[in-house]
Amino acid sequence: MVDEPELDAYLESLSAMLSMRDRATDPFGQLQDPNAKPVVKPTATRTVHRVVQVQATPFSDIVRLIKVTAVMPKDKCFLMGSRTIKQGDHINLAFHGKTLRVEVAAVNSQQIDFLNLDNNESASVKLNVLPTGMSRGTRGITAPGMTPDRPDAPIDLDPTYTPNDKPPSR
Repeated sequence: MVDEPELDAYLESLSAMLSMRDRATDPFGQLQDPNAKPVVKPTATRTVHRVVQVQATPFSDIVRLIKVTAVMPKDKCFLMGSRTIKQGDHINLAFHGKTLRVEVAAVNSQQIDFLNLDNNESASVKLNVLPTGMSRGTRGITAPGMTPDRPDAPIDLDPTYTPNDKPPSR
């Protein structure tokens, strides 16, 4: 406890330790001295920024980067990773810091068509469902040494009966 005659000296010694006595501004950025004139900051010289034109990437090149993992043409949808996207869905594609609003226009077994909603530009992703090194066949699949059925051959409904068998007696 501080007595009355010692109070002024005690407060003076405590206030001498506070860092605010040496500061020109308070914690809110206001000047401590109400009579002080604000410092006028010189304005920086105006710099001219030239806009560097970024070469625009065609929409078809952007769409070609989409990685399709599976296609379900009957359901009119496809997978991108684990995400299912259907025909008519709107998706956002991020490319070089810009977001493109895109609609899935068509999904079939050959390709997926996309429509850029900002400028109505369209592009397609051609689907190659065969692994690399394989090509689509032109004839039916037959194993070596086997001959395919003739289209005019009769359809056998009694596989247990052979022509050499005698008909069952009655």
